[in-house]
Amino acid sequence: MKKNIKALLYSLLCLSAGAAYGQIQNPPASNVLGTEDIWENPTFVGGITNGGTTAFSEWWNGVAALDSANNRLITNSVNEIRIYQLDEEGLPASRTAEYVIGAPSRAGRGRHSPGLTTRSEGAFLNGFAYDGVNHRLFVRDSTVNAWQPRGRILVFDVHPDRVEDGPDAIAVLGQPDFTSYLMGGVGPSEMGSIDQEALDEKNQRLFITDRANHRIMVWDIHPERLNEAPDAMVVLGQ
Repeated sequence: MKKNIKALLYSLLCLSAGAAYGQIQNPPASNVLGTEDIWENPTFVGGITNGGTTAFSEWWNGVAALDSANNRLITNSVNEIRIYQLDEEGLPASRTAEYVIGAPSRAGRGRHSPGLTTRSEGAFLNGFAYDGVNHRLFVRDSTVNAWQPRGRILVFDVHPDRVEDGPDAIAVLGQPDFTSYLMGGVGPSEMGSIDQEALDEKNQRLFITDRANHRIMVWDIHPERLNEAPDAMVVLGQ
C-alpha cells in the first residue's frame, strides 16, 4: 500500500503568538513539499512522487536538519538525502530539491536496493546526522538481511561551495572499505547494528549505538584526523 506523504510547513512565529492567546485552532500550513499544492495528493510514478520532479518520494523517513548558516533544509527521503535552498523568509525556494545525496540524480532511485553498496549509493539510507561546523553529512546505511543486521555510515561533504548531485562519500564508518557490506562484527571498525547517532559538533565526536553488540561506539570525526575507513576511538558498555 502506498502512502500519500506531504511535508507541511507552518509559520511557527504566527502559530506560537496566536496559541498564546488561544486564537489559533488547527492552523493551516503555509507551504508544502511533495505535491504541487497543499490540497493535492501525490502522484506516484516509478516510486517517485510526481515522477521525481518534486521534493519527496513516496516514503519519507522523517529525518530533517536545518542549516541556518547557509539557509538550507536537509531531509531524508526514501533511500536518499535531499537539500533545499531556503528563501529570505525561511521557506524552500523551490519544491524541487537543489541537490540529492545517495542517488545519481534528483530523479532519485526511490526503492530499497539491498545489494547496492558503492561509494555514492547505499542499500538503505535511513537517517543522518549533520555537522554544521564542517558541513558534512553522516548518513546511516543499514538493513536487516535474514534476521542479521548490517550497515555502515557514509560521510559526505556538503559544503555549499562543493556540494553536487550524487557525490562520492569521503569516508565510511563500520566497514573496511566503500564496497563491503559485511554482517555485523565486534571489532573497532565494525558494528553489529546501527540504531541511533549523536554528533558532538564542539568536540567533533560521533556516537553510534550498536544495539546488536550492546555497546556505544565513539568516532573521532575531526576533518584533520578522519581517514577513509577509521576505527572507533572509544567503546562504551563493553
